[in-house]
Amino acid sequence: MAPKTSQLLGLSSPELYAAAFTALGEAGPGQDPYGVFSTILSRKQTGKYGKNIVDIVKAPSQFVANDPYSSSQVADPSFGRKVYGSRYDQMLQKFEDPSKLRPVLEKHGGALQFRGQSLLKNKRPEDVMFDPRGNFYFAKDPKAAKSLLEKLGGAPGQSVAPVAASQVEKGNQQGQSLLQNILKYIPMVGTMPSLSSVEDMPLPDSQTFLNTYRKFFEDEEFA
Repeated sequence: MAPKTSQLLGLSSPELYAAAFTALGEAGPGQDPYGVFSTILSRKQTGKYGKNIVDIVKAPSQFVANDPYSSSQVADPSFGRKVYGSRYDQMLQKFEDPSKLRPVLEKHGGALQFRGQSLLKNKRPEDVMFDPRGNFYFAKDPKAAKSLLEKLGGAPGQSVAPVAASQVEKGNQQGQSLLQNILKYIPMVGTMPSLSSVEDMPLPDSQTFLNTYRKFFEDEEFA
């Protein structure tokens, strides 16, 4: 089973609960909750806003949607379900999937601040949005973003690397298996004058390999 976001980033359960509660109160639709979550994570990463997410999201005059609630309430999953219903557990599940968070965090860039729709007129071209009806994010901290992405299993510009790597590995295994089967028939080497060793064998996806494969096995008789 793939590791969860909380495991990769070392988040406690109360921290994750508080992050989901805050995002539901502060974010717009679409991917905007990931934007709020990314800001919370970036603030924690810098160490300048507090060491615990519960404290960060309850800091005075910061996440105003949390103002009516106590620290214990925002970190209580039963209270979260009472306030936000089934959306609360859905948000927790989404936040625990690092593959969904990585591309958002890469675009987010470690933004430490965000503003809502009422202040959209103040948005600058370099500020980031994840939904036209959501917040805009600014005051980026690239170092925070880079550190978070590395912990999540990627780096800036490589948010899809884990998926790509698994596909490449699968292709390599299939290619190696095919080569092993073909090399059982050593005479095939004679049909490739330029082949002096196994290391010179063309890649399985090359046309030279495929043409040689077809020619050799078309000439063979199998019981």
